[in-house]
Amino acid sequence: MASIVARTKGPVRIGIIGCGAIAEGAHLPAVLSSPQVELAAISDLNASRLQYLRRRYRLGPIAFQDYREVVGRVDAVILALPNHLHAPVGVELLSRGIHVLCEKPLAVTRHECEQLTQAARSAASILAVGFVARFSGSYSRLTTSSAHRGGGRPSPATTWRGPRAAAGSWS
Repeated sequence: MASIVARTKGPVRIGIIGCGAIAEGAHLPAVLSSPQVELAAISDLNASRLQYLRRRYRLGPIAFQDYREVVGRVDAVILALPNHLHAPVGVELLSRGIHVLCEKPLAVTRHECEQLTQAARSAASILAVGFVARFSGSYSRLTTSSAHRGGGRPSPATTWRGPRAAAGSWS
């Protein structure tokens, strides 16, 4: 974020592409609470979802059903789309010089990951993956605990936050 802030005058203009549960519960509140960014666009195919989020968060006319309409309005986007859309949408936006924070997984194939990284390099855009769990308290305690045991081979562990969704319910 610091390098994007340095490149822009004023707050970074952020767009959120895909307005499902993770966008509503995490990305929108985070963006709206940060003085370093301005929510400049939200996009989702579902018009009623966009209308609901505009009302709930008291947003201006920044909602678009076609994600391409965010081009020219944003410096960076958060991709919170179904996994199979990460690569095609991400490559298009990166190629246009828009920085991308992509929810995990980055893509569904190695080839798509390579396409995304090449698009970022070619346009000098920033591509990041939202592996936010590494900052959670339980993960931090787990790595600290492993380090205090003298290193060695890590043992398997499972952690989760919030209710567990049915497998494949969001992909």
